[in-house]
Amino acid sequence: WKLSNVENFSRMRLKLTENYNFDSHDAASRLRDNLAPNEIKDNSAQEATLVPASAVLSSSEASKEDDGVGDEGLEHEEQSTKEKTVVTADCHLVTLMDVVLGKLEITTTHVYFYDKTSSNDEGDRIYTGLDFKWSLSQLREVHFRRYNLRKSALELFLIDQTNFFLNFEHPNIRHVVYKALLSLRPPNLLYYGTRTPQELLKASGLTQKWVQREVSNFDYLMQLNTIAGRTYNDLSQYPVFPWILVDYTSEKLDLENPAVFRDLSKPIGILNEKNEKAIRDKYDQFEDPLGVIKKFHYGSHYSNAATVLFYMLRMEPFSTLHIQLQAGRFDLADRQFHSLPATFQAMYETSNDVKELIPEFFYLSEHLVNSNNFDLGKLQFSKETVNDVLLPKWAKSATDFTFQVYWVILCAYEGNFITALQLNYCTYEGAVDLNAIQDPIHRKAVEGMINNFGQTPTQLLHDPHPHRMSREEAQKKVAGRIMSTLNVGDIRAPNVFEHPEQLKTFFVEVSPTIMCNFICCTYKGNFITALMKVPFQCLSNSVTDMLVYHRTSTKKRPVCRKKSKSLFSSRLQKTVKGLWSPGLHLSANLFLVTHDAKFLFVGGYWDNSIRIMTMKGRTITCLVRHLDVVTCLDLDHGGTYMMSGSFDTTCIIWKINQPNGASNNIGAQPLHILYGHEDVVTCVIINSELDVALSSSKDGTCVVHTVRKGHYVRTIRPLANNPHHYTVPSIALSEEGKIVLYARIKKDCGEEKHFLHLYSINGRHIALDCLESRLGHMTVCGEHLVTGDVHGSLVVRELFSFCEISRLSLYRPIACVYVTKAKTHILACLRDGKLIIVGVDKPAKPR
Repeated sequence: WKLSNVENFSRMRLKLTENYNFDSHDAASRLRDNLAPNEIKDNSAQEATLVPASAVLSSSEASKEDDGVGDEGLEHEEQSTKEKTVVTADCHLVTLMDVVLGKLEITTTHVYFYDKTSSNDEGDRIYTGLDFKWSLSQLREVHFRRYNLRKSALELFLIDQTNFFLNFEHPNIRHVVYKALLSLRPPNLLYYGTRTPQELLKASGLTQKWVQREVSNFDYLMQLNTIAGRTYNDLSQYPVFPWILVDYTSEKLDLENPAVFRDLSKPIGILNEKNEKAIRDKYDQFEDPLGVIKKFHYGSHYSNAATVLFYMLRMEPFSTLHIQLQAGRFDLADRQFHSLPATFQAMYETSNDVKELIPEFFYLSEHLVNSNNFDLGKLQFSKETVNDVLLPKWAKSATDFTFQVYWVILCAYEGNFITALQLNYCTYEGAVDLNAIQDPIHRKAVEGMINNFGQTPTQLLHDPHPHRMSREEAQKKVAGRIMSTLNVGDIRAPNVFEHPEQLKTFFVEVSPTIMCNFICCTYKGNFITALMKVPFQCLSNSVTDMLVYHRTSTKKRPVCRKKSKSLFSSRLQKTVKGLWSPGLHLSANLFLVTHDAKFLFVGGYWDNSIRIMTMKGRTITCLVRHLDVVTCLDLDHGGTYMMSGSFDTTCIIWKINQPNGASNNIGAQPLHILYGHEDVVTCVIINSELDVALSSSKDGTCVVHTVRKGHYVRTIRPLANNPHHYTVPSIALSEEGKIVLYARIKKDCGEEKHFLHLYSINGRHIALDCLESRLGHMTVCGEHLVTGDVHGSLVVRELFSFCEISRLSLYRPIACVYVTKAKTHILACLRDGKLIIVGVDKPAKPR
């Protein structure tokens, strides 16, 4: 297996994908065993003098800001429907594994990249065809980037979380490409015109959101990395995270003890006070006879290619890159990352090692496990075989370690992220002018040195960083905001998961005469604001086999604590008549509402079709590809892909398209037919950001496929004594890649048992819980799981451990649960026609 490059919205790379070119690297292990430690040459001193004096720039010569390209003349012009070429440019596509020479072509509708690395018999470079292509409407962000300390690159981010790092021969070419992209006015581009990283951070309001606890520590650090130019595509500019904890030896991690947290006002090299004097003396006494090398505290960098490969040694493609860096062999076992406590202790005791961490420590436990069974050698003195990373005593497993440190940085750590140090001059922006080096061999050597040393990111803040509010201060501010806006209608309710002990229920009677089976709602923004300002869709099915959906009036202002009479208005009720498949149990899985609340997708018809209709009840089209009745549907976060499951045991991934952005027309084309089940498909989940399509079945399995290529990945089958009596009626997927399986076992005597299983996206079992009764529905929201059962119990659990943190009794079977986007309310639909709205009880007035 190898690490996939797909990311979620927090920029986590969570997924492993099958490595079809897997190499066990036995030759690299044998070469290492035949190599004595003193045969490895240290070229760091030699590399430090590679840069000639003529190529070293002073701080006044090195401009810290990009030119203001792209700000002028951006008037929108009507584009011809015919695709026309706007600009072409030679460039390099920079990836982890390679730097690919190619040609970038931008047209009025698409962006193309053609690979030019292949050659014919005469040695001439030729085009090998299309390497990638995407529509301009997919472009979300364009950032200026540096490559080898030169301001010559762009990084393009798409709405499906993919990104491309392109380096150009000269900064002027980059400016031309950037202006061309902006002149086309991509509809989903977040901003226009150039901004320096400092201006971009200020305009984003990110720091203020962090201060007010509106974003987590992890998301804040990840966004700072992105804005400052750190990227997964370049090992010398890999995202960097700090060591948060200093206790890696205790039996239990005591987060109430401030001593377990690192002092982030100091760089890692002087956490030990004994090292501080030596580092200061080294800085004061250093003097380059040639006057080229400036004074510096540390000769190594806190993040460079060697550091990343040190931590990611056990996971491809980093294993291959590590071997390439070590001249075709694994490094000696004693110098590998074999123990987390030993690694921290070595850095604490010496001033020469200043490695910080990488983001994977906080979300990817697989990088600590030698799942590929590489031969990593034996330690010199103890003769122990190096395999999985040795963890602190307070961590039960790699998964437990990752969960604990993620929870620490997500919730527990209250300090500021502030460090200050002076590194080797070759790592700073604008320090070296590669264009001044004419000798190609010399220039290549300098580029290699820059890659090995690492690159210091752009300084984002020049003023002191503000301190974060305490939880109490943030809660008082939210409470005060609620009390001050109760009379004007702009209510911002508190997060239900932050106040589980204060949850209160109130109801809206949707259908007093029919049995309500499920609810779907679509809106943008806060739930209560949505009830007041935008239409709210509520769908319910009656016992007479017809679908009724209600649309609240925008003229009336229903308040969620009172019954809404507008729901009973016949004018606002629409009926969808249809012949459902006989005996089919209608559930929320059979219905989808598009994110713009304009179209409805319905399955379950006798003719095996999926029908697309407007919210006024007009049928637009019927999609017929399954050989039996459709049992479940799901839509991805971007509204681009849909997935369907059927009685025919297959699933289909559909591409949703609206011609020319038409608001009154929509269609879908089948992309992939997915196989792997032996019985009826009960539930499907699709997540295009993680490139994951999940399906569960009555055969007791959950099958994982990819979205983009439809490839089979793995089958997850919960352990059971008698798998023939095992079914998986429902599944859920978190944005962090956690898979929740609701499994049901029916014994020969007729007794049923119910279980919740938690798996990682890579199939690793994490947690198990036994349930009291059958679930009606469940949903995952962040780090929490919300379930509703047939006895009317609405339960909120911690996702990682399934620990119950809140329970409400609604006294009637729960058919569907839904958490609003802002996490301010939980909606639960009961079988008796009531919509239960759960929110935080009215807060006390702030003092």
